[in-house]
Amino acid sequence: MKKLLITIMFLVPASSFAADWSIGYMDLDGDLGGVNLDVGWGDETSPWDWSLGVLIGTKDFGEDDAFGAFTVELDPSVYVKTEYNVNESFFLKASYVDFSFDSTIGINNMGIFELDGSSTELGLGMGFNIGNVSIALDRFDDFNAFSISYNF
Repeated sequence: MKKLLITIMFLVPASSFAADWSIGYMDLDGDLGGVNLDVGWGDETSPWDWSLGVLIGTKDFGEDDAFGAFTVELDPSVYVKTEYNVNESFFLKASYVDFSFDSTIGINNMGIFELDGSSTELGLGMGFNIGNVSIALDRFDDFNAFSISYNF
């Protein structure tokens, strides 16, 4: 009974919370990628929408040559974005992302070096809504990102 009460306490606010949820995939310059989950807030009378989300890395980058190897893995990264809906199918957006990553560098006959880091990036982009699907292209400080997501 106690578990049921706790479950109801969490589900009622979550189900009555007026928010838009989306899940999708973001590709970073064709090298890295990940699944993105976000929750958005917006007013039906305003063209502005706000979102808070997380990007979970699923596609790693690796390169191997005669001198050694280099890999990069994307760790869970938090982002905030705002969208200005020009009309029902076209939007402009600004994103602020804190990308977290793990890197491994292996140099022949020298050893392996592991690096953890993060990069805070500001991006501007545009996109299209096709029914419940959103397709967007963003330009960040150091790379381009293509994303496709399903909006609930």
